[in-house]
Amino acid sequence: MINLHQLRYVRLGTRDIDAAAKYASDILGLQLVRREGGWAYLRSDERDHTLVYFEGDPTHHTIAFDVVANEMLEHAGTLLEQNGFRVHVGSRDGCVAVRRRRRFRTTSVGMLTSQGRRIALRVSVPDHGQSPSVLSLSCA
Repeated sequence: MINLHQLRYVRLGTRDIDAAAKYASDILGLQLVRREGGWAYLRSDERDHTLVYFEGDPTHHTIAFDVVANEMLEHAGTLLEQNGFRVHVGSRDGCVAVRRRRRFRTTSVGMLTSQGRRIALRVSVPDHGQSPSVLSLSCA
């Protein structure tokens, strides 16, 4: 069993990022945190972001959950592999490139559902100069 700590964020592709961000802030009441290129980051609470829109395929959806420790994340990766999911091990550099902001070092495990939806499990640790063992996994 994979123990999830909390929902971290939802990432949705959209063909009209301006309209999507306006809907999320005006109708849903989310706070627009920042816009970077074709990405809009919004939040519903104190976290950096809880909803991300990006300019792209509107069928590309990702939901991410936090787990509390790297050991739980590694366990999740093992369980996914044992259940027939292909798991790819990435590098810390790739994780930073995807993350854009370097305030946190993120470790994640991802899987692709049979409907083509992506589910990510992550552990984030504050980046205070320490080098946690970084295991960046994503399902191909």
